[in-house]
Amino acid sequence: MKRHHLAICLLALVLVMATCLRPTPIRAATIAYTSFEEPGTGAIYTDTGSSATDHALINNAGEAPVNYTSTSGELGFTSYYYNTRGDVGLTDGDYVGVTDYASVVGAYPDGSQGFEIQDADGAMRTTLDTVSLAGYTNVEVSIQYFVQETGWETSPEDVLHIWVEVDGGATIDLIDTAGSDIDDLGIEGSWQTVTQSLAGYTQATLHFELDSNAAAESVWFDNVLFSGTAAGDQPPQVTTTTPANGATGVSAGSTITVNFDENVDLTASAMTLACPEGSPVTFTGLPAGNTSSVTLTPTSPLPGLTTCTVTVVASETTDLDGTVDQLDGDRDGTGGDDYVFTFAIEASTTCGDPATLIHDIQGSTAASPEDGNTHTIEGIVVGDFQRVTGNDRLSGFFVQEESGDWDTDDATSEGIFVYEGSSSLLDVDVGDRVRLSGEVDEYYELTEIGNLDYLSLCSTGNPVAAASVTLPEAVDGGLERYEGMRVSIGTSMMVAQTYYLGRYGQMTLSADGRLYQPTNQYAPGSIEAQNLADANARSLLILDDGVDADACGDNPNPVPYLGSPPPDVIRAGDTVANLVGVLDYGQINSGNDGSCSQPGTTFARDYRLHPVQAPTFTPVNTRAAAPGNVGGSIKVTSFNVLNYFNGDGLGGGFPTSRGADTLSEFNRQSDKIVAAIVTLDADIVGLMELEN
Repeated sequence: MKRHHLAICLLALVLVMATCLRPTPIRAATIAYTSFEEPGTGAIYTDTGSSATDHALINNAGEAPVNYTSTSGELGFTSYYYNTRGDVGLTDGDYVGVTDYASVVGAYPDGSQGFEIQDADGAMRTTLDTVSLAGYTNVEVSIQYFVQETGWETSPEDVLHIWVEVDGGATIDLIDTAGSDIDDLGIEGSWQTVTQSLAGYTQATLHFELDSNAAAESVWFDNVLFSGTAAGDQPPQVTTTTPANGATGVSAGSTITVNFDENVDLTASAMTLACPEGSPVTFTGLPAGNTSSVTLTPTSPLPGLTTCTVTVVASETTDLDGTVDQLDGDRDGTGGDDYVFTFAIEASTTCGDPATLIHDIQGSTAASPEDGNTHTIEGIVVGDFQRVTGNDRLSGFFVQEESGDWDTDDATSEGIFVYEGSSSLLDVDVGDRVRLSGEVDEYYELTEIGNLDYLSLCSTGNPVAAASVTLPEAVDGGLERYEGMRVSIGTSMMVAQTYYLGRYGQMTLSADGRLYQPTNQYAPGSIEAQNLADANARSLLILDDGVDADACGDNPNPVPYLGSPPPDVIRAGDTVANLVGVLDYGQINSGNDGSCSQPGTTFARDYRLHPVQAPTFTPVNTRAAAPGNVGGSIKVTSFNVLNYFNGDGLGGGFPTSRGADTLSEFNRQSDKIVAAIVTLDADIVGLMELEN
């Protein structure tokens, strides 16, 4: 009995010694990192220094940060400008620094932010904090970058350079395009990853630099990681998650996977899931033991258009080797810190589920705060201007938030234009409640949704509300609050001019009588002239025909509002009532100097009403039936035939340089002119703008 007892004790001692003398495990570890998630973002960056000299860049309030001081999490960085081109540098305002703009890159590899350098008109260099590599072996550094597809130049040379400075100032290039055409390297249009071994070095500093001079020449940087193997009993860390931290557009039916750098035990309380924060979601998958990966399966689909937060609880997540260590959530080498990551769920396609409210897309200023972002909306069709055979119209339709979902902010519009282009996913009708998802675009200052992912019909025959609008505006531009909405103009309006009616289908209306040129009544630059110009602008509204003509017009046939031939006559000074339509913002003239077809021509733009019911015109400024008797026996008249170009005179030679584009268009022009001349019943007619 004693021998058996002794043997058992000896065996227990051997097992204990074996455990104590077991070699310390060696595993991969994160030494330092940044995904540019900790700094905030901001507006376009404008350098306040001199572009003529090399200098350090400074952060400007409200603008994208170009410098960041580490708070023990992500690496910090500093940025510099180098005058390599004798150009304006960053003083003209450029998209550089930390950004969450993802329209070009699609999504960031880790999180929802990255670092962008664009159009530096010189070189911009960003330097990360120096990283100590002491105590680690098999050290590597990696970085991901995205080069925008464009016409990169070789003279002057555009250069992308990423390198590491190590012990003693030696440098190791990760990528250097000097001497090459970036367009020929096959690195544009997708995220690229470069990795470099730093074995044997004790410290390293990463730099990245872009020398460029065009707005489309942009490079984004993300997911910088210094990693290696560390000897010793280290606390466990989270290596990757699916979805990634900051991911957007995540499916409502997704599972959630968390990977660790070593095997761990997780209790039933080791993770929490909330969508949104404060609203717990139940799931299966815990507890789990002796595993380096765990997958959570929510018990129901995650709610659309919400941000989910996953917390890996340090005290409930422990390793199995040596001393029991709790999770090292902040990757500082010591355990006891939770690991938290978030991701955004895509909108549901189911009618009635949460959707983005239109006033949140429109915002309270002229430009949408959501420009470039994808959103799902649900609302009532209040204006149908989809393409029909032979008429492109506006190539879309207007959707308005249901009145019960309107906010109380008078500065935000509740409507938006949905642009479909050349094809439609669904034929809609006014009163339809629809649900759709697409990309918000600020198109020449008109907020619209395009590039539709889907468009579905929820119901039909819904009531359509029209917002009551009174003119003149209190301030010029005040109609922005109604952009995209169905409106009813409660003010008696006067026809100010019809110059563009036959060409663009537009006429100018005024809420305050005829619009006189300010300098016809007051001295140029005087307060009185300025006040009248402002009053004119606030009184003006363009009545359009629901057709978005090309830059030089499309000569609608028949001319809108005039009726079929013989047409009614609408004259400046007449009044119009029953104005109910949708309001948009677009071109209202033929160009700054009348050269509508010339590249670079700029056009005046303003708010346009596209009627959804026929306006009622009342003649006020009537025309005499015939001129007064001036005596004599011969009638002499003149007639401007407006670019009467007849091609080659034989039915060909179209389009002409200034006149008709086709023979049928020329014949239409000719018929109208001949009828008008005959009606004049003159003995002598002098013609102007007549070719051949």
